[in-house]
Amino acid sequence: MRNIPWFEDWEPEYFTAVLRMEPALELYRPSPRQSLERHLNRHFGDLKSLKRGLADLMEEYRSRGAVGIKLAHAYGRTLHSQDVPEEKAERIFSKALSGEELTPSEVKEFQDHIIFFLAGMAGEMGMVFQIHTGVQTNWGNIPDSNPLLYR
Repeated sequence: MRNIPWFEDWEPEYFTAVLRMEPALELYRPSPRQSLERHLNRHFGDLKSLKRGLADLMEEYRSRGAVGIKLAHAYGRTLHSQDVPEEKAERIFSKALSGEELTPSEVKEFQDHIIFFLAGMAGEMGMVFQIHTGVQTNWGNIPDSNPLLYR
């Protein structure tokens, strides 16, 4: 099993691939968004087009043999995610596109929306959705590493 960063190849005769998706959580920022736009040769003017681009990237790698996607976001933020409505995520993304700085809560809401979207797309595509729980960053408190946050 090999973790594949965006836009990289792998040797499918030797490895089964899982596409790393942490950059998807940073697409409110210009640099990662522009990298994906260049790769897909299109512009993302709204949340719908951004999500279509993410789905197309996942399909590209799936068609080349990737069996899943992986997030290791626990190293930079909480695993706790809520299902943020499309309209709210669209407002936040539009704000980012206009060059305004997002608040920490807006960043989390955007990321939460993308996490739920990725999980849904993985399911629709028959791909595994792997979550690296980041035990090191929660100071070894094992309950904090539970992606479902059951206590």
